Amino acid sequence: MNRQRGAEKINVLVKDELAAVETYRLAMEKFGVLTGFEELRRIENDHERAAALLQAEVAERGVEPVTNSRIWRFASFKTLKRREKHAIRHYERALEDRDVDGPIKALISSQLLPSTRGHLFVLDGYLHGP
Repeated sequence: MNRQRGAEKINVLVKDELAAVETYRLAMEKFGVLTGFEELRRIENDHERAAALLQAEVAERGVEPVTNSRIWRFASFKTLKRREKHAIRHYERALEDRDVDGPIKALISSQLLPSTRGHLFVLDGYLHGP
């Protein structure tokens, strides 16, 4: 296991989380009034928290954490759901990666992955209505 290489791989997850924050901000601007702003805000906050936690883990391993990212291409709630599924796959791969150490894997499996999976249910509600 290479802690520095593992931290660099986790920086990829940081980029995903930062992109999600910006994308959900756009979604709130576009749909917030119509859909219930509080759920979109909660998801944005989840991604913001995940980015901060991962940035701290990266920094602890002596690597400069990523602080910005490109926004996800946003068009609809269907796009958001697809991006959340993509993030889940990235987390699952990190759990299997030998370069990612135990504390980060514990954070992913106990907090970040369940939170991201929960976003799918919220987005399904927007896609399929009440």
